[in-house]
Amino acid sequence: MLQAIFGLLAAAFSVTVLALGRDLIVPLVLAVLLAFVLAPVVVVLHRLRVPQVLGVVAAVLLAAAAILGLGVVMGRQAGSLTADLPAYQQTMAAKLQSLRLGELMQEADAALRNLRQMMGDGLADRAAPGAAEMPPPVTTAPAAEGGSPLAVIGSWPGRCWRRWRPRASSSSSPSSCWSTARICATG
Repeated sequence: MLQAIFGLLAAAFSVTVLALGRDLIVPLVLAVLLAFVLAPVVVVLHRLRVPQVLGVVAAVLLAAAAILGLGVVMGRQAGSLTADLPAYQQTMAAKLQSLRLGELMQEADAALRNLRQMMGDGLADRAAPGAAEMPPPVTTAPAAEGGSPLAVIGSWPGRCWRRWRPRASSSSSPSSCWSTARICATG
């Protein structure tokens, strides 16, 4: 019990430290991730006889240019979307109107009313006079000995093992194993 309380206190303390230190922790984590991503670039530049410090500066400038370029492209796309938004709204309104949802809903409502009337009148009355009655539905239930479906499933391997168990008079040939599997599969 005491150990659980200490665990909860440690978790609460950790969450508090992370919440209060997020202004410091987030930039540090991003810097570490950026260092892992840029390390291969710095290694390649170092192999090309570029000094280490100059390689690091070049890799950081290259990453900043890539991030800035992506930001510019995304900004232009967002500006284009906002400029074309009224045209998109008109197109969507025209397409929704062409669907004639009101008419479709009225047709669906009429079809449902017709179906309710058919079910209310009884479909058996509408059947042909010489038509045979349908047999009652077949229901399956687990054996009384098992009770629930899980109990029946759990007892199945035991029944098969009792049937498969080698006896003095039975042979252990593959054909007898297959016949035993068929017995187990059939019940």
